Amino acid sequence: MHLVPQTDLLFGRAESEEFVRFILEAGAWLVPSHLHGSDVVRILDIAAFQACLDDMEKLFHIQHEDFNRCPLEVRSARSAERRDVFYVAQRIGGPTLDLLGPYEFEENGKTRIRRRVH
Repeated sequence: MHLVPQTDLLFGRAESEEFVRFILEAGAWLVPSHLHGSDVVRILDIAAFQACLDDMEKLFHIQHEDFNRCPLEVRSARSAERRDVFYVAQRIGGPTLDLLGPYEFEENGKTRIRRRVH
């Protein structure tokens, strides 16, 4: 078994967008985890990232050419509606950093991560 270090950061939408702008400017790209077909999709600009968020995507895989060693693997499963659903298999290919969120949640009746409206 290989132990993989993990760091968790909690971002709201505005912070997620700021982080994505930073990584895109550094030459990285994002791949949404859920796909409309069997081809990997590269997100190369903030508008495409925002569109994915608006489409309810929560998980992205961050890649950069300097660290890319193996292609990502796309798998499919049959949905309850009997449609093929495509997704990127985690921890296969890359390597990648995973970006999950932004999420809003409550703890003890208080909102901890709030969606910021522009």
